[in-house]
Amino acid sequence: MIRFAPRAVRHGVAFWLAAAACLLVAHDLVYLVQLGPGRGLAEALRSAGHGYWPLVSGVIAGAALMVGALRLARLSRLERRARGTARGTAPARAHGDHGAFLRLWGRLALVVAIAFVLQESAEHFVSHRHAPWLGALAGPEYPLALPILAGITFVGALLASLVRQRERELLARIRRGAAWIRRAADPSRPVAAEPILVPRLSVLALPDPSRAPPVA
Repeated sequence: MIRFAPRAVRHGVAFWLAAAACLLVAHDLVYLVQLGPGRGLAEALRSAGHGYWPLVSGVIAGAALMVGALRLARLSRLERRARGTARGTAPARAHGDHGAFLRLWGRLALVVAIAFVLQESAEHFVSHRHAPWLGALAGPEYPLALPILAGITFVGALLASLVRQRERELLARIRRGAAWIRRAADPSRPVAAEPILVPRLSVLALPDPSRAPPVA
């Protein structure tokens, strides 16, 4: 169990960072759709309730870029290892797990929706002394919040699933290549003997066919 801890930690960090990035994009997109581009949108995102948002947005964007760069670097390393160890073996392809993708999308959408409700309720309470709560998902002030959250989390889950699938493919190729190299380098590996083919002659072609001539 200990050796699998780093992978579990990586996946956990990637999930929560993906949720934060989806919240960042969905939050700004909801306001963009409701207010349109221009000065009104800029003022809304810098008002009293959103005074913290520019700093938090920068932190989330920076962390997402850093983790994304680390994931791409890991995939690049796995690509080089796969090219070096998988020679002579057929490329392995991991089949997409639609159930895993749907579960990831559901978890991501639920976390982002809860975070959005809490965020908007806190912002409204600071600015207007009231909280919309679930109205932040489908209330009159947020008519398109729910479909926007669903769409953004769908894209986020799809990208995360593609990265994981590619990682599984490369790891499978590396394992198959390493196993092929071990089999080729093992001198104790039994060598399959070539079959010896002995021609079979007809008994009539032998010197003593051992049979009587046919009856006339």
